[in-house]
Amino acid sequence: MHPNLENEYPMKRFLQAFCGLVVALSMLTSCLSSSDEDTTTYNDVVITSFKLGTLNRYLHTTSKSGADSVFKATYSASNFKMNIDQLNDTIYNADSLLVGTDVAHVVCTVTTKNSGIVFLKSMTSDSLTYFSSGSDSVDFTRPRVFRVYANDGSCFRDYKVSVTASQQTAGTFLWTVADKAGFPAVDDAAERSARTCNDRLRQQRNCRTECLDRRKQHLRGDR
Repeated sequence: MHPNLENEYPMKRFLQAFCGLVVALSMLTSCLSSSDEDTTTYNDVVITSFKLGTLNRYLHTTSKSGADSVFKATYSASNFKMNIDQLNDTIYNADSLLVGTDVAHVVCTVTTKNSGIVFLKSMTSDSLTYFSSGSDSVDFTRPRVFRVYANDGSCFRDYKVSVTASQQTAGTFLWTVADKAGFPAVDDAAERSARTCNDRLRQQRNCRTECLDRRKQHLRGDR
């Protein structure tokens, strides 16, 4: 074999291996670049929507025999708007839920901006539990803290959430304070004002009566 040909074969093999390595590195770089372009993270920590679901309601009733009983009903609370105060980081319902609503077991749906992750803070400690929106039941017998983490994990934000229900049946009125006669107690300032008005009216009547008496005496010629 020609000496130049013998030296040529190892060189060809080296070049083939080198080219293969370059192609492999190019493909790997292309894949990594494509992966970076497909994955986008955000640092938003905002709750954009908070909606109540179907809630339980317990009502007391009295049978014809006079026995007390409790029955359970359900209703959709989605029409009760939850206001989100982004300035003060609070969420609340301006209109109270129906009387008898079980606020200890509330299902709610929480929506966040750019897939922020929601956690619920414990009522007794600082521990956090992942919140499954639309399925987890929350005890709102007192305000709760919902924490939103950005999906890139860079920051978080706490919201104080309150859910309240009416404590009084519509169409009823309760006297809170009564006097000895069984009537509502009158505010002291209002009572003093009423007495002052009565005194002035009494003085005006007395003055009018006195003026009439003097006029009659004048007409009779009395001095």
